[in-house]
Order: sequence, then structure tokens, then C-alpha cells
Amino acid sequence: MMGTATPSTRPNFKVIRAPSGSRKAGGRSKSTVLGRHGIIQNRGSRRRFVLETRERGGTSTKARATARDMEEKVSTSGEATSSNKNSTAVYDLLIIGAGPSGLAVAERVAASGLKVCIVDPAPTSVWPNNYGVWIDEFKTMGLEDCLDVTWNEATVFLNSEEDGKKTLRRPYGRVNRKKLKSRLYEGCLKNNVHFKETLAKSVENYTPKSGGSVVMQSKSSGKWENLPLGLSGYSKIACGDGSELKGKLVLDATGHAKKFVQFRDDYDPGYQGAYGILVEVDKHPFDLDKMLFMDWRDDHLKDLPELRESNSKIPTFLYAMPFSETEIFFEETSLVARPIVPFDELKRRCFS
Repeated sequence: MMGTATPSTRPNFKVIRAPSGSRKAGGRSKSTVLGRHGIIQNRGSRRRFVLETRERGGTSTKARATARDMEEKVSTSGEATSSNKNSTAVYDLLIIGAGPSGLAVAERVAASGLKVCIVDPAPTSVWPNNYGVWIDEFKTMGLEDCLDVTWNEATVFLNSEEDGKKTLRRPYGRVNRKKLKSRLYEGCLKNNVHFKETLAKSVENYTPKSGGSVVMQSKSSGKWENLPLGLSGYSKIACGDGSELKGKLVLDATGHAKKFVQFRDDYDPGYQGAYGILVEVDKHPFDLDKMLFMDWRDDHLKDLPELRESNSKIPTFLYAMPFSETEIFFEETSLVARPIVPFDELKRRCFS
């Protein structure tokens, strides 16, 4: 595809149309194994979803139609795979959340012959985020046909100096969310993953203890009890419909949420945050064959000293996906901050 050169500084141009909402790109879901005092390395995905949902103000008509299509497809794919009738079974793995990581892990684990159940109130709903990936990584996973836009190169601006521009000769792509979800969901169905369509309310973890009993720790109660439940440890999920699920291991694949994770008292994580928006413009100066991976320059803030000073303390970068000469996705991202950079601050920097 032909396009124009990447601008020497962040461009200013008039937005003709901005869909009612922002979309995420380039993010990855993170999973956390429960039953331990572990640390989540990245908890930004759900935060971005929550913030952008606030901006969006509701699901679009197109998204609702896609969700119905997915539900119809699942309902005609053979076995219903609902675990309501299997609520007394003990699973090898219980997964909370049917996002990309939840479905991918479920498919892989179930393919090895283990019994897996996913707990999610709407497992066939449309993912709201835009995901960007390195194409070679998707090819390794056999998912290269789940991309709808690709770029041959990615550009990084470390600063405005002559040597500040870096070109990453590594193709990048935007994920086709419907295709990816269909592929992963069908893989789960093929490998007999059960789906429990309800909320997970709480998790209790039982670990072996000497003397033939196990120790239970409930995050909701914070109490310890000795219960004669056998030598093997397990976890139990209390569901919103009143049922319970038991498993040898629970995986929290809910992203930013921390309801089911036990933390040390001194745990003080950093957060990733982002504001993104898809816009239509008269014309933009970005090369259509390159995506802007990171632009750390702050020249555009020279007339906004207060904003430039705050950016120098906690810098954020611009991320841009040009889809056509008139349509482009922008995102202002904070890689990590403690506390998180406020959503309104990210939005202000994006539009400045």
C-alpha cells in the first residue's frame, strides 16, 4: 500500500467522525494461577477495558449483531457443552474468564486429555478490544488467518533527535476478533471444554496439610479452618447461580480484576493504562504500510508547559494504526505507573 511519510512530530488534523467509544489495540491478556501468594506482572488489560467502556457508553448495534451470530453458531455446533449438569464433577482445571487467554489455555489443556471448565457469564459475547500482534508470533500459533490488517514495518520514536527514529522490520497486524474468538471457541468445543454461563462469586483454595487434613483459605472471609477433606488439595468456585465447581487448579483469566487473587500485604503493583479511539479524518500523514508502535516525542506539548511537565515525570506514548487514508486508530499508552495515569489525563494527552 502507498502512503505518506511518518510526520516529524505528532500531527494536528480535524476529526470528521469519531465512533462513540474507544478501542484497545496492542494489549495482551494476563493470567494468574490461584492458590498461591503470587504476583500479577501486568494488570492493565481489564483496566483499559473498564475505562474504554466508560468512554464507549454501550455496545454498538454491529457488536450486538456479531454477538448474536456467535451465539447462533455455538448453539448449532453440536453438544451444548454447558457444565450445569456436571456441577458435581471435579475438574483438572477451572478457568474464570472467556477472553483470549482463557479460551487459549482451555483449548490447549483440554487437548492433552484433561477435564476443563470455563466460568463466564457471557462466553459468546464479542470482545470489545482491538488487539495488535507481531505476525510471526501468530504464525507460530497457526493463527495468521485471524488478522484483518497488516503492516510490513513498525516505527518507534524515542525522541525528536536525528537518531531518535527506529524502524522495526517486523510485520505487525490487527487481530480479527470475530475470527480469533470463533477459532478458539471451536477448539474448546472440539476438545470437550465445559462452559458454565454464570458469574464466579468467590474462590476457596484447599491445600494439603500433615495429619490427613487440608487447610482452607477463603479470600472473602480471610479465615483459616482445618477440614478433614482428604490429602489432595483442590479449589472451589461459588457461582452466581448458587452452584459450586471443584477443580484441582483455578486460573484467573479475568485480566485487570483482582477479586480472586491473594496478595501479600505489601503488594503494590504498577498499572498499565491506555486511551484509544478510532477516527475518520480528511487525510492523515501516516504511511499506510507502517504502524506507529511507540512515539515518545513531546514537541507537540511545547505550548502546554503544564502538560509537558507532567509527561516528563510520567511519560506516555502514542500508538497509531492507519487503516486507510481517512481512517486511523490512535491510542495514548502508559506502560507502567504507580498509581495508574488517570484516564482523563491519557485522553487529554492523546488529543493535545
